[in-house]
Order: sequence, then structure tokens, then C-alpha cells
Amino acid sequence: MTSAFRKPFAYLLLGFFLAVVLPASAVHAQRFAIVPNAGGTVTDGTFNQFAYEGALRAASAVGGTVLVRESTSDAEYVPIIEELVASDVDCIVTVGFLLADVTAQQSALFPEQLFAIVDVSYNPELQNVAGVVFREDQAGYLTGVIAGLVSESKVVACIGGPEFIPPIPKYCNGFREGVKSTCKECSFLVEYVNDFFDDALGQSVAQRFMALGADVIQSAAGPTGSAAVLTFTRAGLWGFGVDQDEWVSTYGSGSEASSRFLLGSAVKRVDVAVESILLEVAADAFLPGTRLFDAAINGIGVAPCHDSCEFYTEEVVTREADAFARLQDGVTATGIDGGNGALTFYTRPSDDQWFEMLAIGLRPSARSGHSFTGFPDGVALLFGGTTSGNLITNSLYAYDYAAQTWTLLTPSGAPTPRTRHTAVAVGERYLAVFGGDLSGDATLTDELWVYDRAENAWQSRSSAGGPAARQQHAAAYLDGRMYVYGGQLSNFAVTGDLWAIDVDASSGSVSSWQQIRPELDGAVIEARRQHSAAAAAGRIFFFGGELASTEISDELIIYDPADQTMVVFEKGSSPAPLERRDASLASNENGLYLFGGIGVAAGQLFNDVWEFNAVQLSWQQRVPATAVEPTGRGLHSATLAYDHNLNRTRLLVYGGQDLVERSRQVWQFSIPDLVITYQEYIDCGARETFLAPAGSLPSFDFSAGIFAIEYQCDGNVDCDNVYDEGFNCSPSTSGVYVAFAVLAFCGVLMLIGFAVHLILHWSHPVYVHASRWFVLLSLFGSLLGYGCIFTFFGQPTDAQCIVQIWFLPLSFTVMLAPLLAKTFRVVYIMRKVKTFRLAKITNVELLGWVCGLLLINIIICSIWTGVSTPQAQLSLESEKELLPKYHLKCNSDHNEVFIWLSLGYAIAMLVAGLILAFLARNVSSAFNESKWISFAIYNFCFIGAVIIPIMILLDNDQAARLILQSIAIFVAVTGFVLLLCVPKIMAVWNNETASGFFTSATRVRATTTGTTTSATPRNQPSKLETTEDSENPLDKVVSAIFDGDEA
Repeated sequence: MTSAFRKPFAYLLLGFFLAVVLPASAVHAQRFAIVPNAGGTVTDGTFNQFAYEGALRAASAVGGTVLVRESTSDAEYVPIIEELVASDVDCIVTVGFLLADVTAQQSALFPEQLFAIVDVSYNPELQNVAGVVFREDQAGYLTGVIAGLVSESKVVACIGGPEFIPPIPKYCNGFREGVKSTCKECSFLVEYVNDFFDDALGQSVAQRFMALGADVIQSAAGPTGSAAVLTFTRAGLWGFGVDQDEWVSTYGSGSEASSRFLLGSAVKRVDVAVESILLEVAADAFLPGTRLFDAAINGIGVAPCHDSCEFYTEEVVTREADAFARLQDGVTATGIDGGNGALTFYTRPSDDQWFEMLAIGLRPSARSGHSFTGFPDGVALLFGGTTSGNLITNSLYAYDYAAQTWTLLTPSGAPTPRTRHTAVAVGERYLAVFGGDLSGDATLTDELWVYDRAENAWQSRSSAGGPAARQQHAAAYLDGRMYVYGGQLSNFAVTGDLWAIDVDASSGSVSSWQQIRPELDGAVIEARRQHSAAAAAGRIFFFGGELASTEISDELIIYDPADQTMVVFEKGSSPAPLERRDASLASNENGLYLFGGIGVAAGQLFNDVWEFNAVQLSWQQRVPATAVEPTGRGLHSATLAYDHNLNRTRLLVYGGQDLVERSRQVWQFSIPDLVITYQEYIDCGARETFLAPAGSLPSFDFSAGIFAIEYQCDGNVDCDNVYDEGFNCSPSTSGVYVAFAVLAFCGVLMLIGFAVHLILHWSHPVYVHASRWFVLLSLFGSLLGYGCIFTFFGQPTDAQCIVQIWFLPLSFTVMLAPLLAKTFRVVYIMRKVKTFRLAKITNVELLGWVCGLLLINIIICSIWTGVSTPQAQLSLESEKELLPKYHLKCNSDHNEVFIWLSLGYAIAMLVAGLILAFLARNVSSAFNESKWISFAIYNFCFIGAVIIPIMILLDNDQAARLILQSIAIFVAVTGFVLLLCVPKIMAVWNNETASGFFTSATRVRATTTGTTTSATPRNQPSKLETTEDSENPLDKVVSAIFDGDEA
């Protein structure tokens, strides 16, 4: 190379080095850091591990590294973050809401440092922090889809932590909506708890759920919820975890034997979220604020089935995958607001609202007298009816509720036009139509037609020997049978016959008609027409109509196929729909929904909605929350449709006749979830309690040996000797309860009177020398004594059992302890007087003794409550009878031990009282206060000695025990109060001085034997004798005994 080219070439190489080589060698290597919550590790199978895995993927993509800083306590967070900031980390990822405060504080101290935090959002947003939150409702929805398909009992449950923490109701509400999407007949139970770390609480909630029939549970309550899920799976029931894969964490990667019943976990894809944010950091595209990760970006999902894959049928796998795809595409909404930084997650679709549906496609003409029948897939079939110009039609339309579109069907073999017929859905495929008017002039038919949706074809299923031709009748379908009741016959007669025919849901084939003659059990049920029918809760319901007498009815008739009985529902004074005909009645599994109808008065048309709980047999009017609603009408038809998008049941009303014209509108009314409460019953045969929907069983069924647990005359259960149970029970303790309530009220009035008298004469010597504060304390104990009578009445509850073990012992001690202390002071000081010495025991010292006696009782009751908490249990009452008796009693594992311990302490106090009373027996009449105290102690001892043995002998007679126990408490308390207060009131009434009340002479001998002492010379006054010029020493004795603080 010549020198002419060397210099330019050198410059060219230098430029290339400066432009390419040097920058390339100076590329920054990304450094990310993970800070798990205290005690957590990046291999613990929780958010910590997920965050770490996401960081590793991001670091691998950009050639970076990941630092991990684990800790054992919250105090280590700040030093760790300061060290990471100093080491020039590009982004610090903190994991979990426990680091929310420290992350906010450190981000403010280091504004140039980038942070990301998992499962936390800030409002207002922080300028250098990315908060990661998730659509927990979508994750819960997916596990709910699986639960609805797997559940056999059709009862599922969710346990959540504190409801005010947004992700928790998101999980439970999303789970519920997912269940409803695949099992609309499923019941849903939810309970929110306020403790994340109480295994016993989780187990208790799970047991309550299982008692209500739940066989699938999802937790959203931390370790408390995990304990609930474990309780389910160990019982062979199914469970779901949340947040992370609980098969790894809670079930030890399958080491827990019941892991085969853990169906999965509703997971937040923390790894996806962390990887996404760290890649933004590496690309210098970091954006602060809240990031919401949902199904659309794979931010949520369901953990693998692991050991439970045997329960994942092809349908489960397909339906779950389809649900996830619909969530991703936005086709399915959970009905819950996913939220942003504010995290306002749950917005329930409005209930009790009317709105008119769209009518897309070929819309049917206005009509009345038609049928409008819904199917499980959300399609309703409109058939027949009378259209404008009084034309009768046989047109068949399909209305797709979700798409709000009409389709005119053209099936083969259609029946002749008809109106005022009935139609029922038979499974998912067939529509059965019976009877009707073919011409509008009472040309009636007895034909039975079945429409096959799959084949789009009609088939005649008529057969001889069935019900006569009729119109204006009612029909319902239940358990494979179509029931037809009442109506108008061809001769215009009104009938009340009931017919049934089997219609197979899989083939549409039918059997022969069968006339049913139900057992009326003395009821008079008049024939009727223009009534309505629906099936729910295993029974057929018929409402209203015009009777053969031409009266309009408001009766609800209930037919039970199980025992072929027909009764009229006794509505009593509860609100119920008025008399009407030509109304619509639609139903789901447990509820009936009545709309509209024609009333008694001319031109009276209804547009009200009534809900009937078919399980608990009660009406409730649904009051619309919207101003726009359909006009009153009759001759319409209604059905229920299930909204799979919002997971709600809707009442759909089509057509009908108002005062002006026929209608062609489709109105929708949003129906709230039917609330079914449960009641506890006792099964005498099984010797156990069980739960059933309230009202589903009679309160008392002697023949079956089953009755409601709260329905007992004496508050107890006697399965084999039920003289005290039932509707005509005798004897009943309700009268006894009232009697003791009156007596106790009088006793309380007496206490108030004594207390008022004491306060009004507070400075009177009688009360001053009687230790007035101790008198008030004893009166308070008496008040407790009267109150404790009523802790033994009524049905025992767990709370009542605990109150019993505290109330009676404490009231007894508060009454007796002041007496013991005062009597001891009398004996002690009088013994000192005998030796010519004066002693003093102050009221403060006396109060210390009283508190000591009370403290012993408190310790006994506290140990009893903590170690062996009494609960209301169905206990064996006696084994001596031919058949053993069972009663609900307060019981515990060591109940008898603590009963005798508490009773032994009370006996010890009484024995001490007897000893003190004996020692005070010869105290001079100058100290009559001590006598009254002794009498009160004798009163307690006598009642205890008599009553306790009798109570033991009457162990099998609960009513007698209750009455005797109440009498004993009342007499003991009342006798105590009278002995304590009446002498003082009489003394004050007679205006006696303290000396006059407590003495009967102006002199008292030094001894209590009545003899004079020889220790004093004859001509000198005794130490206790009073002279005109000396202070009366008796006053000192009285003061020392009865007013220690002032002696």
C-alpha cells in the first residue's frame, strides 16, 4: 500500500471502530432482581417462584441476569432494596401485597429506580412503579365451569377471606358465574372469613358446607381456605385452589393422599406478567401504573389437573377450553367488572328490571292464546294462537334469546291451526302440544302432537282412552310425564279431571293416557278453566282461573305425584297474588313466576310479577326497578330463559291481549337468584340431626320421627316419649316461662325498690353500719340470679351453653361472697372483743377477699370454656328406659368434671358459710345484722341440700328439672334479698339509730356466755361498760364490725 492510501485507510478504520466496534462492546447487560415475601423462596411453588421463572425467561431473551434476595423477616426488606439500588439493578420486582408499603416508600426515596410489584396497584399511580393485577374473576369463572360439570349434588361452595379485599369477591363471584354457566340448577354457597391463618376456622366452614350438601369447594382465603379445601378432599369431595398451583404448595406435589380430588387451581400467571414488564424495561419502554392481566393475554388460567385428571371427561376438557377461548375473545363476560387501579370488581346485573327485547329476523304477528315454551339452550318455541282478525294459526317460530332473533320454522307434518292449547318442553329436543280450539267457536280437539327440533318435524301421538277434547286447560311436564288438568269441554262444561301421559325425552315416544284421581284429604277443589300450571321442586302447581261457579280464583293448588295428593296452599295472611285468570306461570327447579292475568273487575288487567318459592312455599312480589314495563294483559304466554352470557335467569313474556290490542312484543324481566334457607331437623330413627330446606318437611311428623329442631314444647327432644312434642303438646313450658318472667320482673322491681331506698337513706346509720357498698354488691348479684333463670329456657344453642356456665356461678358468688366476708368480720372481731381487744377489718380489705372468691370462679369458668367448650348436642338422656331417650343438651367432652368442680366450689362456699353461721350463733342480740346474714346462708344451704339430690333423681324429666331448677333459683334469690334488706328497711322506717338497731341494751358483757368476767375489780367499771364521762366502747365494736373504713 502506497503512502497516499495509508492515511485515508487509517481514518476509515478509526471511524469504523468508533461507530461500530466501540458501541457494540459497550452494550448494557440487563440486571433484574426478585424480592420474595419474607420466608418465601423462588422454589416454593407460589407467586415467588412464578415471578422468578418469568424473570428468567426475560433475562434469557435479552442476555441479562436475575438476582434473588430472599429474607426471613419484614425488617430485611429495606436493606435488601437499598443494596439492590446501589448495585445498579435495572428493575426490582417485589412479590405480594405484604411488600406494598415498603415498595411505595422505597420508590419515593429512589425515583430513578424502576420497580414492579405483583398483585398490588396504587391509586394514585407511582411514577416509577408498575403494579400487576389480574382478572381473578376470569380465573374463578374457569374453575366454576369445571365445578358445575363435576358436581353430583348440584351444590358448590366458595370460602373467601375478608370481602373488602377486592380479589377475594372476584374469585368467589367469578366461580359462581362459571358454575351457573354449566349447571344452572346448582346452588351456590359462599362464606367470607376475617382470618387468613386459622386452619380450624377453615375446617369448620368446610364442614358447614358439607352439611348443606356441597361436594365442590374453591378457596380464596389463604391458609384458612386451603384447610377448607383439604377438609373436602380428605372426605372424598372435590376442591380448587387459587393464586398458584396448590398441588405443589398445599398438597406437597402430590404427597398428600387426597390430591386426586384437587381438580386444579385458579391461577394468576405471574410469570407472564413479570416477563412482559421486564421485557419492556429491557426495551426502554417501561410504563408506570397498573397493568391488568386477563385471559386475552394469557394472564390467568387453570393449573394442570395432575392427580385428578380421571375426573376430566371429554366434556369437561372441551367446555373449559371453550370457556377460556370465549373469555379471550371477549364473547363471554363474567358479569364482574375487571377493574383497573381502583379495583372495583363486582357489578351484579340488575335484578327486577323490565326491558323490551330486540326482534331481529322475521317477526311473528301479534297474537293471544298461543304457547311460548323455553328450552335449556336458550331457544323458545312460539306455536299457534289467535292473530289479528281473529285468525287462528299453526305457525311455529324459534326465538334465540342470546341473539334476540326470530326464525320462522317450516316443519313437516304440521297440526291444524289451534289456540288456547297447552305446550310443554320435553327435555332438550321435543315439544309436546295438547288440545285447543281449532276454529274459535268451540271446535275442540283431544290431539297430542310432538315436535322434534332435531328433525324439524311434527308427529301425531294421539291415542284412545285419553282426556276429552278441551281448551283453556293447563299442563306441565315433570319427571318424564305430561300432566293435563281442568279446562272447558266441548259442551262448555268446566272440568276438574287430572290426566298424565309418559313422554320420553330421548325419543319423543309416548305411553297411554292415565287418569289420576288424587287424594284430596278432605279438601274441596272446584273444577276450573283459564288457569295456569308449572312444575317445580318435584310437584305440579296450578294457579287461579275461572271456577265452575264462574268465580275467579286466587288458589294455588299443589299436586304431589309421589303420593298423589292434591291440596290448596294455605297462604294465610302473607302477601299473595289477587284473583285472576289467563295469567302465565313459568318455573325453574325451585321457583314459580306468575305474570299478568285478567282480574275480577271489568277491564282489570295485571302486569305484576310474583315469585313463589316452591321449596319453602311462600309468595313474594317482585317490584320492578324500572319505570318502563309491559302493560297489563291476559292470554299471553311466558317462559324462563337462561342468560349464558351474564349467567342469569330471565322471565320472557310474549304477546297477549291488553285493553286495546294484541301484542307482538318480547319483554324480559331479570329474576334474582332464588334464596333458599335451610332448617335443622332431628331424625329420631337415625339419632342424628340433618339440614333440609325450610318448609320442605312438616314441623312435626310423628309417624316418621322427624321434626324441626326448634319445635319442641320444652326446648328438648324426646324421640321415644314425645308427650311433650307436637302441635298439641302438653305439658308446655311456655306458660311456666311466662310465669317466671312475671315473678322475675317483680323480683327486679323489688331490687330496684331496695336500691332506691338505700340511696335515699345513704347516710342513715343503719346503712352506714351495714356496709352499704356490700349491700349494693349483693343486690347486683341478686339481679344476675334472676336473669340466670332464663338461660335454661328454650332450645339450647352453643352461645346459650356458654352463658349458662358463667351466669349461674358468678351470680351465686357475687351474692354469697359479701355475706361470707361480712360474717367473717363479725366472728373475727367478736372473738377479739372476748379477749378485751378491739380489731379492725376495713371495707377495702373485705372487698379484696370478695374479689378473691370471685376470681376463683372466673378461673374455673375460663378453663371450662377454653378446654371443654359446652355445645348444644343431641345426647343420650337415659339408658334405663325400654327405649333410650335423646335430648338436646349443653355438653362437652369433660362437661361432668367441670360441673362437679364448679358445684364443689359452690358447696365449699356454703360449708364455709355454715361454719361461720355456727360460730356466729351465740353473738349477742346486739348484733342482729349477723343473724340475718346467717339466716341467708342457711337459706342457700337448705335449698342446695334439698334441690340438688332431687335434680339428680329427675335427670330423665327435662320439664320437671327445668321447673324445679327455676323455682330453686327464684326462692334462693328472693329469700336472700328479703333477709338482707327487709330488717334494714324496717329499722329505718321505725327511725331507729344504728345503736338502737344493732343493740338491745346499753351495756355488753365482755363474754357472750352471759356471765361477768372476774378480771375486773368489783368497784371499777368493766372495759366494755359505759360511764357518763367515758366513750362508749360498744360504739367502737359496732364501728369496727359494720363500718371498718370509719372505725
